[in-house]
Amino acid sequence: RQANCLEHHIIYTLKKESETTFKIPELPFVATQQVFYYSSKNNFLFTCKKLRSLIPSDAILVANDWLELGMISNLGLQNKVIYFLHGDYAYYYDLAVRHAEVIDEFICVADSIKHQLIQLLPHRRADINYSRIPVPDLISKAHHNNPSKIAFVGRCEVSKGYFLLPQIAEELIDQNLHFEWGIFGQLNNDSRNVKWPDQACISFFGEIENDKLINELANYDYILLPSLA
Repeated sequence: RQANCLEHHIIYTLKKESETTFKIPELPFVATQQVFYYSSKNNFLFTCKKLRSLIPSDAILVANDWLELGMISNLGLQNKVIYFLHGDYAYYYDLAVRHAEVIDEFICVADSIKHQLIQLLPHRRADINYSRIPVPDLISKAHHNNPSKIAFVGRCEVSKGYFLLPQIAEELIDQNLHFEWGIFGQLNNDSRNVKWPDQACISFFGEIENDKLINELANYDYILLPSLA
């Protein structure tokens, strides 16, 4: 977000062995963006020191994952640290507990995550915050669709329930209920090979910018999110 008193600098931490085609997105209100490639074959202390060299000494560090938290803990950095918990997974809670001593503030994207983290770190209650992701109001335009339209938004993978969608479509067709499907999310090799019923009408949009997504969703009657986790 834009803030007059702060400059925003982004470092994308990418694993060499798996991320080879990353493209830096165009983001407003960002002073600099850098890509940091690391390898699991390298000594971890070496990796931490290389990442540290990209960071100004007075920076506030906004951590989202294990690498930057490991760097902060291992190098004993004195920067202020904010840590985002992005989901109700043991992974995020474990990171929070393991690195609690170097984290100044915790931000949870759901109230339930906040309460779970308070149970794990009751002495840090005052530092654990819930901040919902800001989503603009959506005025539906979908009043007279025939057939009705269903949207799926998310990564097209098992954890988001994508592989359940063809089964759901088939059940609806068996009940003589016909819908148009809009899939908003990046397909990987596995999801690309999923077979939908022959009678299903599906449009694949891939990943699109958030403001365009909001406008598109206004044209749908239902949003289906069958996440398993």
